[in-house]
Amino acid sequence: MESRHTARIIELIDGVVGPAEVQDVQEIIMPQLELMVALSGLERVFDKNGTKDFYDTHHLFFPRCDYTTPLEKRFRKAFVLPIHRGIHDELHAKIQKPEKPGRLAMLAYLNNLAVNDLPDPAA
Repeated sequence: MESRHTARIIELIDGVVGPAEVQDVQEIIMPQLELMVALSGLERVFDKNGTKDFYDTHHLFFPRCDYTTPLEKRFRKAFVLPIHRGIHDELHAKIQKPEKPGRLAMLAYLNNLAVNDLPDPAA
């Protein structure tokens, strides 16, 4: 896995170290992160000229239509990873949509970022 992916995954894991509600978020995202690491060995997908990697954006909490309130949108936006398109397709083929955390877990996660001076990608 490339360094920007690894750094972002570490940020996500660091953000979910905290109270029980935050740990609930970790239990939801870890299977996806583990699968993403396992799939990272797939051949990259290139553009039509064969010269440029094609990156996509993966939201760990999907589908978007399940996250409609301002809090839910901010929470969902905090869990975004750049990912190769081929790995993204494979990931969605192998996983079901993750359980949606409750409002308290979302608030606890976002608060945990602030308390621990971790960057909030959704801010």
